[in-house]
Amino acid sequence: MPRFAIARLLLVVWVISLSGCVTVPGSDLTIMEHMWLLGDDPRDSDPKYTAPMARMERYRALRDTVAREPEMQRDEVARRLTGEFQVERDPLIRAEIVRTAGSFQSTQSNELLKIASSDSDAEVRLAACGGWARRRTDMSIAQLSQLATSDSNVEVRMHAVSSLGDLGHEAAIPTLRTGLDSQDPAMQLQCMESLKQVTKQDFGQSVIRWKQFVDGRTPDPPREISFAERVESIMRF
Repeated sequence: MPRFAIARLLLVVWVISLSGCVTVPGSDLTIMEHMWLLGDDPRDSDPKYTAPMARMERYRALRDTVAREPEMQRDEVARRLTGEFQVERDPLIRAEIVRTAGSFQSTQSNELLKIASSDSDAEVRLAACGGWARRRTDMSIAQLSQLATSDSNVEVRMHAVSSLGDLGHEAAIPTLRTGLDSQDPAMQLQCMESLKQVTKQDFGQSVIRWKQFVDGRTPDPPREISFAERVESIMRF
């Protein structure tokens, strides 16, 4: 290790010995965490410490085996994952835990997905969407519908709408109909795509015709779209 890096490491150790786990001003990260980001993490010499990337890889590897276990074992794994999720500060690791829990079916893994669906970090809620999309149950439709209509993050809402389309269940239609009233053209477009998957109908990108169909009315016949309208539609994005 270069001499300046050794000196920097000794300084950090000295500061921590005086002050405990010191937070860098203007950041939620501790000095030790900043050192890890710079590549000189003093925790690497601690045999009880596991680096974030190694922990994330461990969760990924777990997905390959746990799905083949009996339900009792799957529930036990999900219980352990829930405990680790609840004490984990790093949202990227929390998201990886949720992806692992979402990769297999169990009562406890469903409970973890519920918790993750209201997590403070959007990345974690996106991971929850992926887990619910694998379930194809009434619970998953209800949870995705909640995320699609109420989440504060547009990417999460879009992902939830897309997942409802992937599930292909008619119970998602009311939520997708609500999305057609959105002022966001991208959300309207995603709702139309999901409705196409659910209903096996195709009214193109006409919000009006899709609304008529979902509302039980006969959709207007398709009309030729003018060049100016096509340009305007492109410019909206």
